[in-house]
This record gives sequence, structure tokens and C-alpha cells, in this order.
Amino acid sequence: MRSSLLLLAFSVFTSASAAIPPVPASEGLRPISVARAVTNTPADRIYVDYHTKLDLRVQPGIQFDFYCADLAAFSSFSVYFKSGKGWYSTTFAPERQGVWERIQIPRRNVHRMEGTAEGWGNISCVRVAAWHGGKVTAETSVANLSILGGVPRAAIVSADSCSAKRPQEKDGFLKYAGAIADACDTLGYSATVVSDFDVTPETLKGVELVVLPYNPVVPAAAAVAIRDYMAKGGKIFVLYSLSKFAGEALGLKSLGTVRAEKKYGRNFGGFVKTAQGLPGQPGFSEQNSWATTVVAPSPTAKILAQWAPKAGKTYEEPGLVETPTGIFMGHVWMGSTPAAHQQLRAIIEELAPASKAVFEAAQKAREAREKAQLAYIRLLPSKKDEFRAAWCHSAWGLGGEHDWDSSVKFLRDNGFTDLIANLAWGGMAFYKSDVLPQSPECTMRGDAFDQALAACRKYGAKLHVWKVCWRMNHGCAGEYRAQMKAAGRTQVTFKGEDDLGWFCPSHPANLKAEIDAMVELARKGADGVHFDYIRYPDRNGCFCGRCRSLFEEKIGARVANWPADVRKDKALAAKWDAFRAANITAAVKGAAEAIHGKYPTKISAAVFRDAERDVQSVGQDWSLWCREGWLDFVCPMDYTPSAALHKAVLNRQKAYVGEAKFYPGVGLSCWPEDGREAFRLAEQIAGLRALGVEGFTVFNFDRRAEAAFPIVREGPLRD
Repeated sequence: MRSSLLLLAFSVFTSASAAIPPVPASEGLRPISVARAVTNTPADRIYVDYHTKLDLRVQPGIQFDFYCADLAAFSSFSVYFKSGKGWYSTTFAPERQGVWERIQIPRRNVHRMEGTAEGWGNISCVRVAAWHGGKVTAETSVANLSILGGVPRAAIVSADSCSAKRPQEKDGFLKYAGAIADACDTLGYSATVVSDFDVTPETLKGVELVVLPYNPVVPAAAAVAIRDYMAKGGKIFVLYSLSKFAGEALGLKSLGTVRAEKKYGRNFGGFVKTAQGLPGQPGFSEQNSWATTVVAPSPTAKILAQWAPKAGKTYEEPGLVETPTGIFMGHVWMGSTPAAHQQLRAIIEELAPASKAVFEAAQKAREAREKAQLAYIRLLPSKKDEFRAAWCHSAWGLGGEHDWDSSVKFLRDNGFTDLIANLAWGGMAFYKSDVLPQSPECTMRGDAFDQALAACRKYGAKLHVWKVCWRMNHGCAGEYRAQMKAAGRTQVTFKGEDDLGWFCPSHPANLKAEIDAMVELARKGADGVHFDYIRYPDRNGCFCGRCRSLFEEKIGARVANWPADVRKDKALAAKWDAFRAANITAAVKGAAEAIHGKYPTKISAAVFRDAERDVQSVGQDWSLWCREGWLDFVCPMDYTPSAALHKAVLNRQKAYVGEAKFYPGVGLSCWPEDGREAFRLAEQIAGLRALGVEGFTVFNFDRRAEAAFPIVREGPLRD
């Protein structure tokens, strides 16, 4: 093992790689002292622990220098922060290999919590991990771990204190806090995420805006600190959860929650500005929200925006309400369009007028950066006769003013050949089906399959229907899920808990439904059928009584201590993994046998990244499906913003696809919203072409794609 300064080098599996270049100098950084560092090498990952004591309550994040000899050895990289009995965590994506690279981890990007973390004031360990990605041996090193500098202008308060009582939402509390912080960063307005454990007068010192992004409860100490901040003239921006504290602080009273689909048969489409709206606020700002908190009218309040299905129409529920002490938004922040960012800027300028100059300077810098990126994109060559597809998670197209006709026209106008549209789930279809229950949305909006197919035929695109397997759509009613449970068709976790959101793959009725749904779509004229979620949710499913009896029948023996023995006994665990994988494979094989040779329909699948590990982790043996010819093409979901890591992963995956076509996923909608989306998309398209890959599939065909595709059309997507 090599070490220097704060450097720890560690190797994957057996052999060491070439010598690591000298550690870069750390001028301008504030190094963190390290009491002890440990290297650990379990089978699925390697990691280095920095055991230290850090107060990151108001710090924007951390940074370190990182070296990786060969990115192809790894599938992903993570950073963990130990807090109390839990951990905060996030991922990072190196942009280069074979050289040292400065990695920054803003706290706004930390969207996961394991266990029950207790705030950022006493971080006892920082862990940097590299996850297994193949049989390649490589060396990875970390040096110069330090704290990011800078003073935030806004404090976005995550509801960490609610995580223990609402564990199913703990990642959501971090996610929605981080979403607003990311949007602020895109606008050039510095914001940091602060745990509600850590909100004190000290942590709010110098802050010009406090945001409560999704805070069902505000702890007493945090409430005192925010009241003190407001007494000095500070204002607050509150979203969705109007807690007792937030209601009193804004002078508003909640009248309850309205579920858009239940009342209107569809989600809210966005915000329409009212006559009382703010300077700079757009006339319509799209946001696909499923619910809103409605507040009682107040003599001191102004309605800035109404919820609406689309521009030009409004619902009765107010979406944005301003009072003398702040602004309330009816739902969590989900904005990802220029109009949404424009609306956020208008809100911040209203609540913190000093921010206007910051936004103006940032806009000039952003325009210069976009000009330079466009010049680079225009230099990239195009390629003829390749597969260019986009996944569309909505059953109705781009949304907003778009229907399927205009959505497909836009797709074709920007050089794409194929559409993969999410029209079917477990327990729900967005078209007339003899196999699956029909979505209530079809009553108001018609048959999504007919509309999408007609548009594809009109504009010369291929339609592949994306079927989410085993997992029920969020719109499936509770009564339906209860019926499925009573019929023994839903999953049971390792701990014996019901998972009513997932069908059990071992149940013959569930298997038949998955195969029959695909055959029905082929018969209806789909150019392709596309498996998604063709797996178990994770290693915790399924352990129902049927799975046990079928497994025991398969191995010809009784499992005495169920289900613990299928994890403790290595030989039994291998047989259990094979049993689970066979259940999933049965759906793919069954569909292929029923469709190939009878219909011209192509069969494809969206799959995880690591063909070897995926068999054990989620029962997804996608390399077998390719080798056996059951899939015509496969789309690994390689959603990393790093062009270097994306290219390295693809190079490894090429060995797994057999004779199937290989059209890997590019994760446009999963990348940071930092103004580099079109640049990254163009860069990754160029990278996969350099490897000889004959096509690609972009996730997701949404408003971010609507902004990025025309830019990339001027480079690698031009005719």
C-alpha cells in the first residue's frame, strides 16, 4: 500500500496497477486532520474511511483529490458521512482516469440517508467507496480531503428529524431540499442544505433566505432560531407541508390536501401567473405535481399563481401564495425547465432583494459558458443510420402544450428514430387492454397507445411500448392492491412484511399477465415491446409462502430456518439466487417464444449496469437473455454525468450482449441541472460512437430533453 500526506491507495482484488503519479499540492485547501484511516475490501466494494470530527452544519460540502487508474474496474463511486447512528450518502462521477482530479461534494447533492442520521454538526467518519464493476484490476486513491469554502446566501432546511418517524420518506426529505439547492446553483445563487437538527442562530447568521422544502414538523430549537431570523427582517419560502410553525410564521391556515388525479383525472400541469404575480414571474411554469396543500384565504395574502393543467387554463387551487413574511408553494419543488427557474428567481428576488445583482452577474457568465459549449457541440460529427431512441416516462408525451402528435414530431425533427413510451405497468395500462386494468386517465384523455402509434406512423418513428413489470403503478387503488394481496399475488420481504407495490414473480397469474401483456401489444401493432423493472426490487424480495414452497420443491429439501438460511448457507444462497433469476427469466423467455416468429415486434429491456452482479442482487440475468436471443436489443441504464465513466462502463458491457443489439442508456434527466446537460449529452454520444456502439437511448423524453435536443441537433444529431 502506498501512502503520502493524506493519501490512501487501495487495490481491487489481487494485483496492483501502475505507479500513482505524485499527489497534487493542496494550496488553497484547508486539510482535515486524520486520526485513523482504514482500507476495507469486501467483495462488492472497496472503501477508505477517514475517522475524524467535522462540523459541517453551515459548510457547503467537502472536496478531495481522487485518482483512478482504470474507471472500467468500477460501476460507481460513493461518499458517506457518518452522523450518530446513521449515514448520509451520495454518489460522484470522476471525469478522468489515470490522473489526479479534484472532486467536490456539495451537501446539496447528498440525497440519501441510511439508518437515522443526526445532523451535520458531528460527522465522525467520511467514507469514499468504489463499487465493483468487473474483473479488471485497478488502483484508486484519495488525498487532500478538505472542507469546501464559501458562505451560502440561502439555508434550505431538510427534515432530518422526521426520518425516524417517517423512514419511508427520509430520502425524500433530502431529495426535495437538494432539488431546490440544485436549482439555486443553476441560477448562480449559493445555497446549502441544513439539517433541522442544526438550525440555530449561529447557522443562520448572514443568511438572506430560509427555505422549508418539505418539513412536516419543525423542531422547537429550529423554530426558535427561524423566528429570531424573521424578527430581524428575514423571510421564508415554505413548500407543501404547512406545519403549525410554518402556518403561524406565514399567517396561513391549511385546509387540507387535494389529490389532482382524484379530482381532475390527471396531475397538475404547472402554475399560471395571476394579476398579483411577481415581476419576472413567467406566465406559465410547468410542474408535474400530483397534489397540493390548499390554504385558507387571508386578508394579507396575495395569490401569485394558480394551479393549471396547462398554459391558458386554471384550476381553483392556488399554487403560490405570498404573505408579508414569506411565500408558500402548494407542493414540493419539481421544477426543471427554464420557466421554472425563472419563477424561482422571481420568488427569491421578492424575498431577498439583494439577490438581484447576483442573478444578473450569474446570467452573463452562464450565457458565455453556453456559447462556448455550443461551439464545441457544433464541431462534433454526426452519424447516419444509427438507432436513436428516447424513453418517455409519461404516457402522454412531453406534457404541457404537447400531445403525442407534437411530441413525436419534435422527436423526429431532432434526429431521433425510435420512441420507447411507458404505456403499461403492473396492474395498469394506458390503453384498452384485455390483460391489464385500464387507467382512469384514459376516460378523459383517450387511448394513449392509439395516439402514440398514430403519431409514430405519421412521422416515421418506431414505437416500442415500455412495460414496467411486477411493480404497480402509483395510481393503482388501495382496493386493487388489497385484492392482489388476498389472492397471494404480492411480495413479502425478508422480514416478513407485505410489499403491496410489487407482484410476486413466482405466482403463475403474475407471470401470465406479464407475458400476455407483451403479446397483446405485439398483436396491436407495436414495433417493439420493452421490459423495465424486469427484476426484483432488491435482495429483500420475495419471501412469500409460495416462493418458499416452490424453492423447497426445486431443491428437494426443507429449509429449516426460513428465510435466514438462504443467506447464511452459501450453497443454499447460490441456489436461491438461481431460483429468483429463473423466475424473472421466465417472463422474458415466455414473451420471446410467444412473439418471435409470429409478429415483427422487437423485444428489448432496460437493465442494470453490471451483468454479473445483477443476477444476485435483483435476479436479472440480462446477459443470458441476450446470448439466448430472447432480446433483440438491450439498454443498460448507464446514468452517469461523467463521459469517461460512461465510456468505461460501455466498454465492459459490450462483452455481455452476445448477438443482441446494444443501445445503452444515456441519463440526461439524472444529471445535475447545471447548464451542461446538452454538452454532456453530446459528449457521451461522441464517446459511445468512438467505441463502435451502433445506437443509444436517452432518458428521459421530458422538458429537459426539450431544451437539450435542439442544441445537440446542431452537432452529433444533425442530418
